[in-house]
Amino acid sequence: MSHKNAKNPLWEEVKKRFQLSDKHLKMAKQLGLNPQKIGNYAPNKHQRWKKPLPQFIEKIFAKQYPQSDVAKELRAERRSSKAKRRALQRPEN
Repeated sequence: MSHKNAKNPLWEEVKKRFQLSDKHLKMAKQLGLNPQKIGNYAPNKHQRWKKPLPQFIEKIFAKQYPQSDVAKELRAERRSSKAKRRALQRPEN
């Protein structure tokens, strides 16, 4: 039986290949994503409509855990971007 803190080589490969931070790896593991299939969620040149993998992980993590810090940060970013768009749409007097 392996040690609990031993690093899984599959996750290390995913981190290196998709340039994920430790935070994103932790979220992916907590969500139960399979390291062998996580590449299916990453966009390629023919799938430009997909979000980059770190943003995708953050979004589904925030949806699954709405009280997490990640979810709160995403809501704050969304609010600030809406406020900026509203400010740009206002006519200047």
